[in-house]
Amino acid sequence: MPNGKLQLSLTSFSAGIKAINTVAKDKVVVAGLSKAHLIELMTKNPDMEATFVLNTKNPGIKHAERVHLAQIVVDSEEEFRKGVSYHDKKQYQLAIEHYDNAIKIEPEDVRAWHNKIIALSQDGKHQAAIQVATEALGHYPNVGFLWEAKGRILSELGQLVDAGQCMSKACELDPDIAKKHTGQIDQKMDNRLQALMDDCSKEGKNPETDVDFWFSKFAEYTNSGDAEGAWICLQMAATIKPDYFVMSDASCMALLPPGHMLLSKELLPDNAKVERLRDFFQRMTAIAMRKRV
Repeated sequence: MPNGKLQLSLTSFSAGIKAINTVAKDKVVVAGLSKAHLIELMTKNPDMEATFVLNTKNPGIKHAERVHLAQIVVDSEEEFRKGVSYHDKKQYQLAIEHYDNAIKIEPEDVRAWHNKIIALSQDGKHQAAIQVATEALGHYPNVGFLWEAKGRILSELGQLVDAGQCMSKACELDPDIAKKHTGQIDQKMDNRLQALMDDCSKEGKNPETDVDFWFSKFAEYTNSGDAEGAWICLQMAATIKPDYFVMSDASCMALLPPGHMLLSKELLPDNAKVERLRDFFQRMTAIAMRKRV
């Protein structure tokens, strides 16, 4: 075509696709792609070019056209843009209202779902943001940036084990998120974790399974006032055995496996508190975060 676009009217679908891929620089054919996934691609890679195959009024003929994803406009675009405008002005409630309108018009507009989650969080409504994220992921579980948004909010709430699971899913689904997430790792913390894992191995233990090593180190660093070391070790312990129990009182604490005799009501010491290791970790993390604010 004079404008440089490739346009073909096809009477043979397979032959037409072969012809497109013969002359196209990049062989990208979008076929059977969900609208949610398409909108996700539009958000992440607006300059990406793809070949779209469309039906025509003639059932025996298909039409193919190569376009930039940025050229695509969905029905919810106007409401979504209004939401973004209010969002940029930190008028979160108005932004959320327009994101809701966009979702009503186009339920698969994952951009609007994502931005609503972020706006709720920025407005201090973290639990509502988690609920919306969970609802969105129930509909669109393969959209990486929805998992990333939920993970970041859980992290802000101190629920780092759950946050890590969400971020792992986001990285699994989206290589770009994986690269970004890897680049955000604190090298100092990473080096210290590696040194502790080496110490565990030197003692003849497996750092990936020995929860007692990590919990005893956590207690040691807590007593010495080493907050960084304590946090690393408690996180590792909670990751390895989240269903173990921490029994504590005013003077000491112990880690016990499920079913341990001391967990029975008859033998439980007076004034002792018992909570799952996973919950203990999240509570300690939340306390530490409040102290930093």
